[in-house]
Order: sequence, then structure tokens, then C-alpha cells
Amino acid sequence: MRSKVENVPCFWCCSVRVGLYASSVGMLNLRCLTIVFGLDETIIVANKMRSFESRIKSLSRMMDVEDDPGRVAGMSAEVKCYIEDKELLKEFIDMDTVTNNGKIVGTQEEEVQPIGTQQRLLQTVIQLPERNAILTHINPEVRDTSVFVKLRPALEDLRSSKKSLQHVFRNGGCHPKMAMVIDDRLQVWDEKDQSRVNVVPAYAPYHAPQAEMANAVPVLCVVRNVACNVHGGFFRFVKIVIVVRSMHSDYISIGSGRLDQNLALEGC
Repeated sequence: MRSKVENVPCFWCCSVRVGLYASSVGMLNLRCLTIVFGLDETIIVANKMRSFESRIKSLSRMMDVEDDPGRVAGMSAEVKCYIEDKELLKEFIDMDTVTNNGKIVGTQEEEVQPIGTQQRLLQTVIQLPERNAILTHINPEVRDTSVFVKLRPALEDLRSSKKSLQHVFRNGGCHPKMAMVIDDRLQVWDEKDQSRVNVVPAYAPYHAPQAEMANAVPVLCVVRNVACNVHGGFFRFVKIVIVVRSMHSDYISIGSGRLDQNLALEGC
């Protein structure tokens, strides 16, 4: 670097994780933030055969000692949903097909985003959009890894609003201050990260199947709006505080990875 005041060389050194600086600068120039999702009971609810059986047995025992007819009816409806999905999962395990509303639905192969140097991966799945569900084998060679996954309504709307994230973070990291977390639990996160956690109601498709549709705006659409507000607030801060301060700094960068101020300011 060269001093603006005395026009003499100077040198600053900061040690960061490999890839973090390049990733952060790339995010600033592309106006991106990352979102971290707590999957289980926030975005999805997943069950294998054993977990289905365990939940059915547990609810059946509770029904045997419950005196309130309303609670018994609610638990009975929940058990019915578990049994229906368990039967679909068993058919998937045995036949690689399921019978849904009288129609046989077969599998299809979907490409899974590889991690690091892994080769291209194909996952066998069955999609049941009307049930907001998919069935897949975590490990195709081990049938006990077959799983029935309930997807939270409006997931596609949320996913479509962040299409560039997988490209931005494919080869780099992310600074915690440039991330937000979506989860149904706060206390499971480290105390220093809790200020970045946006808590949403737990997803309970079996216990309260109508809860998601009872809201005028689906929970994940609210999450999308929150994410947009966080994004806007962050880049207003970049424009008003960080970029303005850097313009009045006593030093200028001659490095190759500097922030492109024009791109960072665009659309703020």
C-alpha cells in the first residue's frame, strides 16, 4: 500500500483462513449474503422405517392412557398420517416405486452437488409434489438408509430467491458477519452467533398438518422477506459506513483483490 499523506510505502498484514478474503470480496461485489438453514424441523421432516415405527408406537401408548377425546382424535389423525407415509416408504424400499392416489410413480435420477473434489453424483428420488414430499436412498446400496422427507411449503419460493449462492461459495468460505441463520431453535447455536439467528416456528406436518396453510403468508415466504430486509440493511451499512470510511482512509490499496466500489454501490 502507499500512504496518501506522505506518499511512502507501507505494509499491513492480516491472517485469515485460506479462501475467506477472496470469498468475502466476491460476495461484496456480487451483493450476496449467505443463509444457513437448520434443516430438521425447520425446512424438512425426515423419517426412516425405524423412526416411523417408533413414533407410531409412542403415540399409540399415549392414546391408551389419554382421557380427553379431542386429544385422542388428534393423535389418531397423526398416527394415520404416519402409517400412510410409512407404507409408501416400505413400497419404495421394496419396489423403487410408490402407489399414490391409485397411480404408480417411479424413480428419477437427480444430480447432487458434489463437495470438493468428489465426482458427479446421481441420487435416486421419487417426488410427490401434492404431498410436499420426496423419497430417496441416502446410500442406494443400503436399503435401511431409505428416507421419507416432508418439505415445508413454499420451499421452492425461498430457494428461487437465492440461486447464486451455490456458485459464490463453491470454492470459498464465508465470514460469520456476512451470514444469517434460519432455525426453529436458538439455544443450539453458539452464543456469539445467536444474534444472527432468525427463529421460525418448528415444522410439524404430522402433528399440525394444516398449520402451514392457516397462515395468510407461508412461513418460508416470511423468511424470504426477512432475508431481503437483512440483505438491504447490510449493504446500506456497506455503502454508508465501510465504503465512505475507506474513501477517507490515509492509505490506498494496490492489491489485486480490492473491493470494486462501483459494483458494491450499485443498487444500494
